[in-house]
Amino acid sequence: MNTKFARHLTLAAALLAVVVLVPEWAAGPIAAQTKAKAVGKGTVTGTIKDTDAKPWPDITVSFKDDKGGEEVTAKSDAQGKYKIELPAGTYVVTVKQGDQDLYAVKAAVAADAETPADFNFKDPALASAMAEIKKQSAAQNKINNLKQHYQAGTTALTQANALAVQMKSMPAAQQAGLRAQIDPLATQAVSELKQALEATAPTDVNRATILMKIGAAYELDGKYEDAVQNYQQAVALKPDASTYNNLGNDYAKLGKIDEATAAYQKGVELDPANAARTYLNFGITLYNAQRLKDAIAPLKKATELDPKNAQAWYLLGVALVGAMDYKQEGDKITPIMQPGTVEAYQTAIDLDPNGPWGSQAKQGIEQLKQMGLGIETKEKVTKPVKH
Repeated sequence: MNTKFARHLTLAAALLAVVVLVPEWAAGPIAAQTKAKAVGKGTVTGTIKDTDAKPWPDITVSFKDDKGGEEVTAKSDAQGKYKIELPAGTYVVTVKQGDQDLYAVKAAVAADAETPADFNFKDPALASAMAEIKKQSAAQNKINNLKQHYQAGTTALTQANALAVQMKSMPAAQQAGLRAQIDPLATQAVSELKQALEATAPTDVNRATILMKIGAAYELDGKYEDAVQNYQQAVALKPDASTYNNLGNDYAKLGKIDEATAAYQKGVELDPANAARTYLNFGITLYNAQRLKDAIAPLKKATELDPKNAQAWYLLGVALVGAMDYKQEGDKITPIMQPGTVEAYQTAIDLDPNGPWGSQAKQGIEQLKQMGLGIETKEKVTKPVKH
């Protein structure tokens, strides 16, 4: 509401103890009430007109005592007229069309008197105030819609992710049931989050977070191209190490190793101190691509940053075996182990003695023990590792 106009409207109310809302009121001064009559009631009557100055029916006028009393309302009839009896006091008066506020002002109601309170929305001041209130209301509704869709999308994504984690620990034959639950949740998450995205401005700082979550939902649904597209948009708005890690994972699933490598490297550059998971995923990607020598460096970094990760130590051992040199003397081929190979396997065993990584590391050491004369080829990796 225009502040100068508000001051103009409330000045007479403060001095004369009358309701003063709009210039067209014809009410005259009402004498101040005595202390004995302060608890009396007054009547407020008026006519509400629309922006064409025509009677406006079915419009609500609410009165809220500024001392915290209950709200009371009146509604305009077919001629735009309304009438209400109120205890004397000061009120916040709000004109509403349905749930939409049109105008609000603070004013006083005098005891033992009838006070006219007309609202003509053709008046430029009221029309301007109504337009501003509608603008603010539309903006607030947009924010509320954003929050609603964002929360719904995030909830569906969280549920889908929890099921995906559960599914990883189940035998492949038993995963179909959970997959049938994950897909619709991921689809719902994408739909809700896209609606939240539409409610944001191009420069809104929340867009990067929403795009990242959309990418995660697509990823859960196995739609890696769509996931990549949203992750790319997210990091373009706000470079983030974890998003680059996810982007690298999805590039890897699409077989785009060079793009995955670039994404992992960007993630490491952004947060080198907390890059253990990114280094590990980088190493897994190269491992699965049979680029074992290239996998050594990121896997070493993973073990340095997270020395208690048995998987990283096991994969480092495998990568070192894959990088093993061979020395040939006549018909004799002698394998030359890379430094740290046995230590990597042994660390995996120590950290995970009864788990999958410790068990595979034990097998790796046994294979090393069996190496000797007649070894003509390097060990091949046959089982891909999931990120």
